[in-house]
Amino acid sequence: MKVQGIVFSEVYDLLGIRIITKTVRDCYAALGLIHTLWRPIPGRFKDYLAMPKANRYQSIHTTVIGPHGNPLEIQIRTEEMHRIAEFGIAAHWHYKEGDKAPEEYTEIILWLRQVMEWQQEMENPLDFMESLKIDLFTHEVYVFTPKGKPLTFPRGATPIDFAYAIHTQIGDTCIGAKVNGKLVPLKYQLHSGDIVEIQTAKNHTPPAEWMKIAKTSRAINKIRHFHKTRESETCLVIGKEIFSKECKRLKLNFKKIFDSPEMNNILEKTGFKKTDDLLIAAAYGKITARKILEPFLDKEVSETKQKTDISTKKKISKEIIKESTTTSMGIRIEGGDNILIRLARCCNPIPGDHIKGFVTIGKGISVHRATCVNFMKIESKADRVVDLFWDDKEQYFYPVIIAVEGTDRPGLLADITSVISKENVNIITGHMRALEDKRAIGYFTVEVPNIQKLNHLMSAVKNVKAIIDVKRDIDGDSNLFREKY
Repeated sequence: MKVQGIVFSEVYDLLGIRIITKTVRDCYAALGLIHTLWRPIPGRFKDYLAMPKANRYQSIHTTVIGPHGNPLEIQIRTEEMHRIAEFGIAAHWHYKEGDKAPEEYTEIILWLRQVMEWQQEMENPLDFMESLKIDLFTHEVYVFTPKGKPLTFPRGATPIDFAYAIHTQIGDTCIGAKVNGKLVPLKYQLHSGDIVEIQTAKNHTPPAEWMKIAKTSRAINKIRHFHKTRESETCLVIGKEIFSKECKRLKLNFKKIFDSPEMNNILEKTGFKKTDDLLIAAAYGKITARKILEPFLDKEVSETKQKTDISTKKKISKEIIKESTTTSMGIRIEGGDNILIRLARCCNPIPGDHIKGFVTIGKGISVHRATCVNFMKIESKADRVVDLFWDDKEQYFYPVIIAVEGTDRPGLLADITSVISKENVNIITGHMRALEDKRAIGYFTVEVPNIQKLNHLMSAVKNVKAIIDVKRDIDGDSNLFREKY
């Protein structure tokens, strides 16, 4: 009662009777007799024989005013339906072992195949269990195709769910829907008795936002699978382009390398099952082409010794070492090595900030402050978010913007730049502007090694005569002091 939020008077299944019959016809005959003897309670009749649940449960449920005026719930089903309800679908096959399955059980096999399909499409077993629970443990609505075929959906399902229930291609190309002859938005929630008609367009593809609208696991999984496949295809093209350019730069033969037996050894060492997986990883920035190609570099040089002298080899090797050390930006990735990294310009993170990485396509890992506004918008894509750490072994200098507000006076800009210079901090850019209210607003891009140095610098600038406030621009906000510069 507490879980369902009902009072005692709303408990109708306190007393119950289950009637087992030989045939479906007997089920309806028993129902007619029961309703003749006792008055049924409105809204408490469910016919799961005509419209089975997604897990193939079938039974007639009705609640009547029984003897002495007490509510009485009655369930009516055949022996076969009872076995499935009590022991699961497998019980039926055990019972029928050795016999040819009749046509009415085709739908059961289709549902089981659908469950297996979800499991294959989902890498995370928790996602699979969540999808299964969506289909097994939800309240349902019953809608119809234009030809009158009944379909069962969880409450809150939309025309998108209906389209994917008909066929994957219908779902992918769905552009609109009619319910009971009227156009409705795709986020419309279906109701029992609705007649749904789907409108399609040949070249249409499902947007990712549909995953937030769809309710059934089938629709969500199909949309997710579509985008994962399309993204993989795009990444494969980008990965090939990355390796082709690197091979050209190092004077290596792309096709020869990827067809060589040595590539199988590299795949085994790196944990990739096939070369396509390696190329896709390169597009995401999880590996670098130069690291994969290093073993082939020495071999290629030895084979073309008459064309490439030893000094060229050393020059190329030094270039590889130089590039692999300058891309880290003083940032360490747990379990990662030689991965392309770039600092996000929207928040300009520096050592001392809590940072997160977002794996981009073709541009490596973009480093953001964990509280960056832009990062928080994309943080939901958890499979592309990685943990990062500042590496204290080497010191780098990072650009950061500070905003300065003060009372306008002669020499204010000179005093600010003088203080910054005395702190041994390099100024990349600096601008100030006098406002009509006699205030002066300035923005300075400086290079600092860490947040401690930045805080010390900001304190020093704040001590300059006529300075009102000094702030760090952490979200690319060029209007920190309510004045667009």
